[in-house]
Amino acid sequence: MLKPAPIFGSKDFWEAPGNRKLRTVASVFKFYIRNNIIHGDLTGADFGLREGNANLNFAVRHDRVWSSGFIIDLSEVLGLKAGLVRSRTF
Repeated sequence: MLKPAPIFGSKDFWEAPGNRKLRTVASVFKFYIRNNIIHGDLTGADFGLREGNANLNFAVRHDRVWSSGFIIDLSEVLGLKAGLVRSRTF
């Protein structure tokens, strides 16, 4: 998980007392890269494919699936509002 906002400012900028709210809002956006390994055998039938479907002969063993994307994570913002966490973003 990577918070991309710190890339666009210096450490002094993000630690300035007047930027606390901006730092909290910027910490909401996160980028992730994930690798899932699906153990065992997968076939087209596992996905409900029947005779005549284009990918019926699909078959893999111990498949590796990569994914990436952005997440909007409000947990820190809501935690600050509720007083449950301190501002420890970045």
